[in-house]
Amino acid sequence: MNRWLTSLLLIGIAGLTSALPGYETSEPDGNDRAADAEFVSGVKQSTATGKGKKSVVVPPGLVINEDNSRFCLNRTEGKMTLAGLHEFIDQYASTQVTHLFLCPNGMRVNYRTRAEGWESIWEGNHPEKSKSRWMRNFWVLDQRGLDPYAVWIARCRKKSISPWITMRMNVFSFRNETDHFSHSTFWKKHPQLWRLRPGRSELDYRIAAVRQRSLALIREFFERYDLDGLDLDWMRWPAHFRPGEEQKGREVLTEFMGQVRKLADEWSVKRGHPIHIAARVPAVPEAALGLGLDGVAWAKAGLVDILVPAPFLDADFDIPVDRWRKLIGPTRQVALAPCLESDCRGNKELGPNAQRWVHLSVEMTRGFVAAMLHRGADWIYLFNFLEGNWPNEEYRSILNECGRLETVVNKPRRHIVTSHDIGVPGQPNPPSLPRTLAPDKAVKFQLYTGPRPTTGRVVIRAVLSRNKGVARARVAARVNSVACRQMADLGKFEPFAESVRVMQFDVPIAAMREGGNQIEMTLETAGSQRVSWLEMYLVP
Repeated sequence: MNRWLTSLLLIGIAGLTSALPGYETSEPDGNDRAADAEFVSGVKQSTATGKGKKSVVVPPGLVINEDNSRFCLNRTEGKMTLAGLHEFIDQYASTQVTHLFLCPNGMRVNYRTRAEGWESIWEGNHPEKSKSRWMRNFWVLDQRGLDPYAVWIARCRKKSISPWITMRMNVFSFRNETDHFSHSTFWKKHPQLWRLRPGRSELDYRIAAVRQRSLALIREFFERYDLDGLDLDWMRWPAHFRPGEEQKGREVLTEFMGQVRKLADEWSVKRGHPIHIAARVPAVPEAALGLGLDGVAWAKAGLVDILVPAPFLDADFDIPVDRWRKLIGPTRQVALAPCLESDCRGNKELGPNAQRWVHLSVEMTRGFVAAMLHRGADWIYLFNFLEGNWPNEEYRSILNECGRLETVVNKPRRHIVTSHDIGVPGQPNPPSLPRTLAPDKAVKFQLYTGPRPTTGRVVIRAVLSRNKGVARARVAARVNSVACRQMADLGKFEPFAESVRVMQFDVPIAAMREGGNQIEMTLETAGSQRVSWLEMYLVP
């Protein structure tokens, strides 16, 4: 489920608290093939199966991760029809979307499953009486003989979109509600399998029964659906072991990934086309390794075809794609698909409408895409980019522009200073913002902006928190050591409070560099001020 549901999640992941600042509470979040079989998932294979195969990355793709509840939450029972299911897929046809990653599970499954240890979202929950659209509408589809995922996979192929299944590996949402309908019987009856036992928590993947349960559902996915690939989402949620046991768990998960690879290769032969494996892991390699999610080792061993460096809940504009590529090395060509969440981390100094999240605009999304593709990404992976969360015209712009470098760099874009929301367990992971400005002491920020602009305009926007003397404060800004001219303040800047001050600085085009740029800010008046938001706005 997603953050637009009303229930609150208590994050509190033991062992990660120093790496997850600010997470006290948060909202939850054939057939008519379009292409030759070797290109059907966007990765050309030199052989159809086998651990030793090499992959050649083809032009960039745009992935939409379909939330496991949004379709039903966003629609009335009248849309639970074949036409309604087709309509959902059709909105992505003839856009830049190349892949749909369809999510059938959380703790439970959205169809009538036979996998051992699993149950449907409605089983035992009296769906005929339920007011939850999520539960009731999936039950209605089942009563009408419709498997949404089978229908969607077939429709994707007809519309030239590659259909994948994405599996959430360790969901623990609605953390304060032991009896929430989405919690599985397996989880409730086996507290000895909880990661933080006896405390309620995710499952512990060092325990064989937990891994076998997941493999049972994976086998069912392969048996039930003719999919192009399987995405293992290790970021829902990112902690899978008892605190301090992550490195022992790392070996266990690598073995598990090998079992999944073997299943995919076997089913590739049965289906007559490659079935690829993706894995969503923490955005920074060191954090992934620290949590036991050794994406580099998986890539080197040929256990994954696509690696998805991703944040947990907050958009991260500084995913080090280049470092991932260097660590994986030249002998294994794995597609890198950095993931963008739909919201940046806010903070209370920005006001009541931005104290937790700042919703991304199409201009912000363009900024992420420009930076990541320039930095070496093969695909762009959008998470929680769900219909209904943007005005229709803006959502269509995201779908039609944000899969290719050439269709974002010729339009206005915003590059945001963000933080890594997952760090190495036990190590400090301070947020990038807010930061304090003091007289005669430069505060420096690194911001990757992609291709160097040669025309147009570049503007720094710095939001200063409400503070004594903020209206009269003088701030100097430099980019790559070149002074920037202060412009008139920006007035109302949504969604920030009117009490903040939005300073603007004109950046000389000649000061900009290809790729990474350094912003320096220095307070030139007495006292201190706080920068609570910082970005570069590029207009070609």
